[in-house]
Amino acid sequence: MKPSRRLLFIVMALILFGCSDFFSESKPKDPPKSEKVQGPPTTGKVINALRGGGYTYMRLENNGEQFWVASSVINVKRNDTVAWEGGAVMSNFTSFALNRRFDEIHFVNSIKIIR
Repeated sequence: MKPSRRLLFIVMALILFGCSDFFSESKPKDPPKSEKVQGPPTTGKVINALRGGGYTYMRLENNGEQFWVASSVINVKRNDTVAWEGGAVMSNFTSFALNRRFDEIHFVNSIKIIR
């Protein structure tokens, strides 16, 4: 065999055997077992509420734990109980409208007063 054909043969063999997993049907792997992730509760009693920059920032309490939640503007008052869905947690968030930094705050998708 000529050297160029030998090289071509070796390259093709490497490609074929290297991609054998691609062509074989394999059983899908089981998803990893998830551990229960502690997240914020989805309800809380309003301790304090501030407005700024088109948001309502609420200091809430649930089972002795206090945390901050931000939502679109909502008319809440002290001791209201609110429930929310979805959102994202931000750490070291600065609200320029309030001139305040929050160590951790939950920006929620939707919120409503339940009592």
